[in-house]
Amino acid sequence: MEFKDFLFAVFNTWTERMGIILTIIPFIEKIPRLRTWLQDKPLIERFLPWLWKAGVVLLIWGFYAAWLEQRHSVLDAQEKLAEMTKPQLAATLNQFISGDTSDGCEFLMDLSIRNFGAPSIAYGWHLKLKSDSLDLDLMPTTMVEGFTMVDAGRPVARFHGSFRLEERAMKPIERGQLMGGWLRFVIRGVKQAQLRDAQGTLFFNDVYDHAFTAEFNKLPEIRNPQVYPGSGDSPFMP
Repeated sequence: MEFKDFLFAVFNTWTERMGIILTIIPFIEKIPRLRTWLQDKPLIERFLPWLWKAGVVLLIWGFYAAWLEQRHSVLDAQEKLAEMTKPQLAATLNQFISGDTSDGCEFLMDLSIRNFGAPSIAYGWHLKLKSDSLDLDLMPTTMVEGFTMVDAGRPVARFHGSFRLEERAMKPIERGQLMGGWLRFVIRGVKQAQLRDAQGTLFFNDVYDHAFTAEFNKLPEIRNPQVYPGSGDSPFMP
């Protein structure tokens, strides 16, 4: 069936049809009556070899054009298959909350993960923060149930273990799905003010260990805490 389709593609082009016609003409001129007629017309007979050569060129070009068209069709099909079978994950940092501790600081990132390809989990999270005074490579810290952030003695956000993106993203993210959650990081010896100008890169993998990154030039400050579509449940307290 594929060879039949290839032949159809070959002979369905105008170049191939013209090539066939021009190639046949020199053989037609050998018909006795036609040859007698051409004897009185030397100019036409002189061009018959050129017609045959042009026909051969067009035939070759027709086969090449058909091969090229089929090749492009195969490459397009392979590309579409890859899109359907290969995960395409993208992470978006929605908001960021931080606070100082007795020996450093900790911060939490609200992230949304989109998948434009085949279903996949997301794992292997780690974050790099870099500035003039910082060069950190961080792994997420466990988010205990009821973990609360306090500002000036007043609770401002309460987190639950179910908010953890590491846990949520261990369930396959379907194609076209948006999944969100929070990552918690604890840093010793660094205060939150030092993080404001840091450039960050978040790293994670899909189920096939393909690496993905999300970059941000500056950690966004929370001025009006929000719940973003697909993000983790809101931890913010009234």
